[in-house]
Amino acid sequence: MNKGRLNKIKGWIEQQAWVVIIVTFLTILLGILLSELQTKVGWLILSVSLITVLAIFLIVTYFVVRPIFSISVGLVQGIQDTLDKYIGSEKIGWIRTTPQLVTYETHTNASEIWLITDLSEDYIGAPFQEVVSQNLKKGIRYTYFIPDKHEMHSRTEQLTKHNNNSPNLRFVYLNDDFFFLVPKFDFAIYDPFNSTGTRIAYIGIPVPGEDQGHYHAKVSNDLIDVLIGKLMPLIQNE
Repeated sequence: MNKGRLNKIKGWIEQQAWVVIIVTFLTILLGILLSELQTKVGWLILSVSLITVLAIFLIVTYFVVRPIFSISVGLVQGIQDTLDKYIGSEKIGWIRTTPQLVTYETHTNASEIWLITDLSEDYIGAPFQEVVSQNLKKGIRYTYFIPDKHEMHSRTEQLTKHNNNSPNLRFVYLNDDFFFLVPKFDFAIYDPFNSTGTRIAYIGIPVPGEDQGHYHAKVSNDLIDVLIGKLMPLIQNE
């Protein structure tokens, strides 16, 4: 689990702790003031009572809440570490990390790859940029389905130039914003026509705070068929 996420969790817990302390303090203070009005005791006794109660509360908070907080952060980190190790060991076949998918794409037998993306991971310097260049040289054809926006046209020009105007590189612009509702909500379809019998597709899973890539889940054949059925007419109309 990255340090940024731990800091966010720690900050949120600390904020909640301060809320509890403030509310409790105001409740105690109000109770003492009401008691003073009812019993007409002196301020000395009230002050001593307030200090005593507050001291007890802080002591209890330190010895009870603090250990719970430490255990909670450690537990969350342990769960995340276990999940990362489990996925990293490839015991789960239906989900991959970004580095794992890059490795898969490097060794793919597919003759064609379709991607529905905003190019955030295939752009110059992005995780898939190098493997795409290598596969284009090997003759693998890439078809990108991307948003029909000005910044996308600029990126495609740079990608085309970076790959020496490779004939295996094709861009299809989509007017449908459905595929781009959320950043990194992308699709990768390997061997869309199943010419090598290895057709498979993954969908990007947007994970907050993941600075080193994100996860990709395998999708069903039924969904692949739907996607191909929607995208095929766009290619034919070019």
